[in-house]
Amino acid sequence: MFTSLALLFALSTSTPAEAGVVVSIGLPGFSINAWSPHYVPAARSGWSWVAGHYDAWGEWHPGHWRPLAARAGYDWVPGYWVGAHYYDGYWRSYNRVGYSWVSGYYSRGVWCEGYWHDGHNGRVYERHEARQEYREDRHEAREDRREYREDRQERVEDRHEAREDRQERGEDRREARDDRHDRGDDRSGSSSSSSATASSSSSSSGHQPADHRSAQRGGGTAKSGKSTSSAAATVASVKPGKSSSVSSRTKSKK
Repeated sequence: MFTSLALLFALSTSTPAEAGVVVSIGLPGFSINAWSPHYVPAARSGWSWVAGHYDAWGEWHPGHWRPLAARAGYDWVPGYWVGAHYYDGYWRSYNRVGYSWVSGYYSRGVWCEGYWHDGHNGRVYERHEARQEYREDRHEAREDRREYREDRQERVEDRHEAREDRQERGEDRREARDDRHDRGDDRSGSSSSSSATASSSSSSSGHQPADHRSAQRGGGTAKSGKSTSSAAATVASVKPGKSSSVSSRTKSKK
């Protein structure tokens, strides 16, 4: 025990170059370099040392080297320790669609390598989700434009139908007007034909109107005078060749 304490005191008072030597403290799989929070290895050109630290759950994460230069489109996978041996990390591309990278970790001093997880997580999922949302928004906008065009087409068709309905109603009104005219013409024609038939039947039977018969029976001097004057006018208007027949007809009436 005194030997271990002396060794720790010597390491704490040594220079960084001397501290860079791997020294075992008797624990299997552990080294003083990997598990000391104050350990700073010798300088390395183009690299920076990330000191070890404890996480929120009390798990110790040993220090590791990280390159100073960045690489576009790639993530740096940090190196890890196996016992007293350190293994450098590597560059990993994060442009693998449909997968997310699960970083490596230490579990009870043992390094668990990182791996690709089949699923849309992390930055890959965010990019995929953004593209998916953009496609969905564009599809919805296309559907909205299609619905607007269909609604506009329906409104145009409704206007056409309303115009056709108005034309049909106008034609119906014109047909009804023509039917009324036809019925009026039929009624006037039937009345004229009935009056002509009645006059022809009265002339063929030799009957006289009622006012002439009442005038002949007595008391109708004014009407008989009118008939006499009308008969005389008829005789005067007849041609010379027909005077005898007209005069005989007048005499017979008298």
